[in-house]
Amino acid sequence: MISSNAIGSKLRTRISKNQFDSIKRELETYKLEKFSDHFPEKIFDTEQKSVQKTKHREYKLKQRTGNESRKDTIKNIIESCILHSNTEADFAKILKTQGLEFYRRGKSQTPGVIDISSGKRYRLKTLGLDKLILKFDRAEELEKLKIRQNSVKRDLI
Repeated sequence: MISSNAIGSKLRTRISKNQFDSIKRELETYKLEKFSDHFPEKIFDTEQKSVQKTKHREYKLKQRTGNESRKDTIKNIIESCILHSNTEADFAKILKTQGLEFYRRGKSQTPGVIDISSGKRYRLKTLGLDKLILKFDRAEELEKLKIRQNSVKRDLI
């Protein structure tokens, strides 16, 4: 049993959400080890999944017509563009040919796409593609690291 009171005390102890989350995960691993036959399924996943968020209206439209929504077609276009490009600049060029424009939003530089024909903006996080775009950030970091290493080698010579 998890309680906010210590044993035999009326004083409450406060723990943060992260601490409580880690307690729940540890309790679940213990439960799976000791009582796997009673509780076979895992409730708390260790990794966060990027999931596309669909609105109720969009779901009903898809169910009623059987066609995929504009959001789904744009998601498929972006996925294919990410797979065919190696850098963020290549990705932006390929998107331009598809009638989309790549942008980064706000201080945190959240990636997104603008549909040029309608002006509608789509964040890659809501499309469930935020993990795929990270490959460009890693590639840029590797290039910067190689450039630094080459400049250090030149300085030594």
